[in-house]
Amino acid sequence: MNILGAMAEVGREEKEACCHCGKVWYKEHHRDGVCRQCQSLGRVGPQELARRKRSMLTYLIAVIVIFLVLIVSAIFK
Repeated sequence: MNILGAMAEVGREEKEACCHCGKVWYKEHHRDGVCRQCQSLGRVGPQELARRKRSMLTYLIAVIVIFLVLIVSAIFK
């Protein structure tokens, strides 16, 4: 493969925009839609946000259930 073929191949690679800063770069430099620069700043992508939301919801439901059990046990003593 010559240099022109390699350059054409690089040009065909898929590019993606960062979901935080909007910079467009090659998809291999992104993780979950977040570029490396934003990753180094601690920003997370949509999949991680959804995972955190699910775990927070699970925690909230557990706290509500415990609270209700304590209330019911206090009422029926």
